[in-house]
Amino acid sequence: MLKYKILILKLTKPQAYPLLLDLLFLNLFRLNLHFLYLSMKKLLLLSALLIFAFSCDDEDNPLPAYTVEGKWLWSPSENRIDANTMYEYLDGTIYTYYGDYPTDTFWNSLDSSDRIPGTGSYTYDGYTLIIDGIQEIVSFECDGGTMLFENGGQYWRLSSDCN
Repeated sequence: MLKYKILILKLTKPQAYPLLLDLLFLNLFRLNLHFLYLSMKKLLLLSALLIFAFSCDDEDNPLPAYTVEGKWLWSPSENRIDANTMYEYLDGTIYTYYGDYPTDTFWNSLDSSDRIPGTGSYTYDGYTLIIDGIQEIVSFECDGGTMLFENGGQYWRLSSDCN
């Protein structure tokens, strides 16, 4: 700083003003570059922190993707053992089977000739099940063995051990 004061004292003549202005702007420019460098350093550090903070490993541990395809039991009570209706979801079509409180052995023995007349239609996008134009939000429990409807309904997958 002393070196600049001596130089400024020597440059008090009018012909030295341009040089004095150049030195002043040069020092301001260096100061701005220093602040810019610190700001960029902080911004880079903040960016790296944000990338690591908001990155997640959902790709490594995705939620299971359950499907509605297959045979499902419906019961008029909260118990699977009381199931008297089976719905088969197959390629966008719903087929219905009835029985008088039969066992899983009975339901497994049914084939396409045992379906009741008429079908329904459905689409499923992984979250919303649309049955004959009526939208239902569904979730799964018991490793996909139980399908729960938002309105309180419940289906049990025929091939599951869920109760």
